[in-house]
Amino acid sequence: MDPMTQYLLAAAKRYIPVMGHISLSGLKKEAAGTFGGFLWWIAEPLIYGAIYYFVFAVVFQIRTENFVAFLLVGLTAWRWISLTMTLAGASVQANAALMRQLHIPKIIFPLQVIVVQVFKFLLAMSVIWSILTAIGLTSWSGLIYLPVVFFVSVVFLSGAGLVLSVITPFFPDMRNINTLVFRALLFLSGVFFESSRVPEDLLIYFYMNPFVTLIEGFRDVLVFGVAPDFQGHAIILVVGFALMAIGLYAHHQLNRVFPRYLT
Repeated sequence: MDPMTQYLLAAAKRYIPVMGHISLSGLKKEAAGTFGGFLWWIAEPLIYGAIYYFVFAVVFQIRTENFVAFLLVGLTAWRWISLTMTLAGASVQANAALMRQLHIPKIIFPLQVIVVQVFKFLLAMSVIWSILTAIGLTSWSGLIYLPVVFFVSVVFLSGAGLVLSVITPFFPDMRNINTLVFRALLFLSGVFFESSRVPEDLLIYFYMNPFVTLIEGFRDVLVFGVAPDFQGHAIILVVGFALMAIGLYAHHQLNRVFPRYLT
C-alpha cells in the first residue's frame, strides 16, 4: 500500500468523527442562528423561485412545459451546486484561525462543507418535490434513476470542491472569481430555459458546462419521469473521480503548507 493511501486511511479513521461533529455543529448553529431555523433551507428556494417565475414567466413570457416544477427543481439543484462549490473552495482559507489551534488535515474543511450542503439539499429537494407531487406537477416513474444522478453530482462537486479548496489559499482572488463565475453560470446552465432554446451550433459549448447535464438530470427524473442522459453523466463521473484524485493528492502534499499562507 502506497504512503498516500495509508495516510488517507489513517486520517479517515481518526478524523471522520471529527468531521461529523463539525458538520453537525455547523448545521445546528446555522439553524439556530435565525428565527426560521431550518425552515429557511426550504423557504429560500421557494422565495427565489417565486421571484424568478415572475421575471421569466410573467415579464419575459417564457413558456416551458410544467414551468413551476421545471424552475423549482432546477433552481434548488443550482443553489446546491453553487453553494457547495463556492463554500468548499473558500473553506480552508475561512478556517485559518482554527488551523492555528488544532493540527488536523485541512481536507476536513471542504468535506465538512460538502456534507452540510448535501444534507440541506436533500431536505429542501424532498420537501419541494413532495409539494409539487401533491399538486400533480411531478412524476414518480423516474425516481429509480435518482440515485444515479445524485451520486454523479456528489462525486463531481466533491472533486471540484477539493480542487478549488487547494487553489484558493494560494490565490485568494479565487473567492471573488468564483462568485462572479457562478453568478454568470446561473444564467448559462439552463436553470431558466430548456436546451431546445439554445441555437444548434452552440449546443456543443452549452453542454461543456457540466452543471447543465446535472440540472437536466434532476429534472428528467423528478419532473418529467424519464431516464437521464447516461452518457453525459458517465463523462461527468469520470471527470469527478479524476478531480477527487487530484484534490486528495494535493491536500496530502500541501497539508502542512497551508498555514504558512494563511497566518
